[in-house]
Amino acid sequence: MRLRRTPVVDEVLLDDELVVMVGLQVMLLSPLASRLLTLLGGEERTLAEVADELAAEFGDPGDGGAAMTAQVEALVAGGLVVVSDRV
Repeated sequence: MRLRRTPVVDEVLLDDELVVMVGLQVMLLSPLASRLLTLLGGEERTLAEVADELAAEFGDPGDGGAAMTAQVEALVAGGLVVVSDRV
């Protein structure tokens, strides 16, 4: 699974949390979600690459990837990340 960040209208980083504007909606992201988006930057990356870097920074949740999957699903639902199956 590959992840790509979608463009936003505006964003500002406050401490370790991003405030992003998508269309007319403004969202405050958790530190984990904020870091996930900054890791993606402008490039497409695999879920495994991002998960490894997040685990190194935040610790391994020990749930077999369920927390990471939930986080990605929330970002997709918010219009911030696009997922593709390309390897």
